[in-house]
Amino acid sequence: MPISQLLRSHGFFNPETMKSLTAAFDTAWQILKTSGSALAADYQSASTRELLAKHIIEMANQGERDPLRLIDGALAHLASQTEALPLVGSPGRIQLPTTGDGFIPGPKLNC
Repeated sequence: MPISQLLRSHGFFNPETMKSLTAAFDTAWQILKTSGSALAADYQSASTRELLAKHIIEMANQGERDPLRLIDGALAHLASQTEALPLVGSPGRIQLPTTGDGFIPGPKLNC
């Protein structure tokens, strides 16, 4: 489910905010796919994308606009909601690629 459908039905956001939320969603999804998580597999991708989108929108409704916080929050929420699912790496955790200094590399945001 594209985030744009949920944005229209879950609150009012100006065009600039919608663009930023969409970029955060797209980046979170790319990070998850790159991680090799089973949650990004075709058979789970629709429900995973919906969870990511809904959490980004929920954070935005609470006033969060920082794209990195939106991405981190959505991925952390997804990890906490899916502990029972088999994930890459240690049980209950989504292993995300890092640069060694704690940062998660991802596509550049155009916000």
